[in-house]
Amino acid sequence: MLLNALRTGGIVLLTTAWMTFPWLSRGRPAAAQEITVRSAAREIQVPADGIRHHAAVITAIALQPNGSLVAAAGDDHVIRLWNMRDGQLVRRLTGHVDWIRALEFSPAGATLISAGNDGQVLAWDASTGTERAKLAAHGQAVEALAISHDGRWMVTAGFQDPIRIYALGIGTMLREIECPCRDIRALVISADDRYWAAGGRDGVTRVWDAAMGRMIAHAAAHRRRIRAMAFTAGGTQLVSAGEDRQIRVWNWQAGDAAFSLPINAKILSIALCDGTTIAAGCSDNVIRLWDRATRQPIGTLAGHTGSVAALAYRDGILVSGGYDTVLRFWPLPATADATVRSASRARLPE
Repeated sequence: MLLNALRTGGIVLLTTAWMTFPWLSRGRPAAAQEITVRSAAREIQVPADGIRHHAAVITAIALQPNGSLVAAAGDDHVIRLWNMRDGQLVRRLTGHVDWIRALEFSPAGATLISAGNDGQVLAWDASTGTERAKLAAHGQAVEALAISHDGRWMVTAGFQDPIRIYALGIGTMLREIECPCRDIRALVISADDRYWAAGGRDGVTRVWDAAMGRMIAHAAAHRRRIRAMAFTAGGTQLVSAGEDRQIRVWNWQAGDAAFSLPINAKILSIALCDGTTIAAGCSDNVIRLWDRATRQPIGTLAGHTGSVAALAYRDGILVSGGYDTVLRFWPLPATADATVRSASRARLPE
């Protein structure tokens, strides 16, 4: 594969020559339709300009709603904002003093919230990079956070501390909730903001009613630690994945039995890419794509040389990062019902 490297201010931006890997119809048998894409449309090497003077392991990614920024952070304590259109570094945000584990933009995209091993939950002005507020200070590491879709409240959780709910406008804690799982790695909020869910070390998925703060459903979905979760668009299904090498899809509202999508590696991150496609970032450096409706694998995205610890998706673009310190951008088709452009052929937006 031909790689063209553009070096600007110490940043290496890699762009690949376009190749054709057509996606095949989902109506065919799984073995016939699995396609491997071996190069991303854009690759960005994180520079070694943090206080630890090495390229950062990436464990958190967030995409700005209604904007062009990609936020990425990890073990060098720095948040970097990149321009999604041209791959250029826009600004660096410093304030954390330990590994950053979670990033989320506010629904309007004006504010970025971060959290990590130092127990801090910080709010940043996305346009200037200025720290707006210290929203919280947990006594232990904060591994996960989620912001409601109306932008009014936020949930945080992590190691040992109880789950906490905050009012974002005034930064006040609304409620603390004790959870049997004392090491939570994943938090998600349903699209209608009526429910939120958590998962962690004990492998149990739990769902709470947001208004009442009461747990209303739970399932022993995994045999080992849950690393990632997502509500489907309608909120009726909860997708979870983790170290037992299984994606579990649970129709929690109807009480239906969950089904599993087995994977040959630990799953560290997931993203729902359209109505039915699940992307799973794995410990064997591969991103796997599954069709939730047909329960069949539809392809793999290869190129990372370290575990894929973070995924984010918006408007046809999947962004991945992990232990190889490289951000990768994969344009994905909106549908695979018919032959469409592959992730290695489709161009990023100008």
